[in-house]
Amino acid sequence: MSESGKRAGEDGVRGGGQNELSNGCEAEPGKETDDGVKNARCRDNPEAAPGLLRRLFGARTGASSEAPIEAAGQEEASSRRRLFFHEDDYGMLELIPADRLPSAAAELDKIAKFADDHRSESGYTDLYVRQDDPEGLSRLELRLTDIEAAVSKFAEPFDIVTTGYGSGYRVECPDIQAFGPNEETVLFCQHQGGLVTRAWLTLEIGEEDQRDWGLRILTMLGRLAPLALVDWLADDYADLRDEASIVRYLDGLLEN
Repeated sequence: MSESGKRAGEDGVRGGGQNELSNGCEAEPGKETDDGVKNARCRDNPEAAPGLLRRLFGARTGASSEAPIEAAGQEEASSRRRLFFHEDDYGMLELIPADRLPSAAAELDKIAKFADDHRSESGYTDLYVRQDDPEGLSRLELRLTDIEAAVSKFAEPFDIVTTGYGSGYRVECPDIQAFGPNEETVLFCQHQGGLVTRAWLTLEIGEEDQRDWGLRILTMLGRLAPLALVDWLADDYADLRDEASIVRYLDGLLEN
C-alpha cells in the first residue's frame, strides 16, 4: 500500500466519477470544502438533492424539519433494523468484477501520482475524478436472493437503509439492501430487478472478531461470483477468489 495513495484518499483527492452520490450534482466552480473537495450545489441547497438521489436509489426524501416516515405501527417501527451511511462512503470499498482488477490497480497508481503532483502546504491544488465503470456488477448477473441466502446467517439484513449528509438531511434508499451484524461491518447491495448492480462494504477492522467477519463474508462473496474488492481510500485491493489475498488485505486493516 503506497503511503501517498493512502493520504490522497484521506484528504479527498479521489474519484468523483464512481461516487455519484457525492459528486453527481453540478459542482459550483471554484468553491471548495474544508477537505479540498469541490463542493456540489446539492450540498448548499438540499432542494437540489432529491432528484439525484431518487434517480440513484429510488430514494424517498425527508429532512430533520419534517416528520419522519411513519411505519405501520410503533412496535413494528421499533423492531426494524435501520442503517445510515454517509453519502461520501458510497462505493469507497467497492466490489468489482475480478477481470477489472488490473485497470483498478492502474487507476490507484494514477490517483497516488496525482496526489503527489498536486500536494501543497494547504492541501491540494486540484481534484482527481476517478474513472467509473457504467456496467458495475450487472454483467455478472448476481442475484440479490443468492447473496442473502449465503450471508444472512452471520450478516442479518437491515430493514431500512438511509443516506445523506450533515446533521439533518436524510433519504431512504429502497434500492439498497444491507447486511451486517452492526453498523461498522456492512455489505451494501444496490439492486434492480432482483440483480445486484453495485456493491460495496463498510469494514472497520479494529478487533480480531471484525477481521474474522470480514474474512468470512469476502470469502463467501468470492465463491458466489468472480469478484475483487478495491479500497479507494487505502490504495489497496484484494482478489476475492484468492483467500491469501483477502487475508493480506484484512491484516493490513487490522494493523492500521
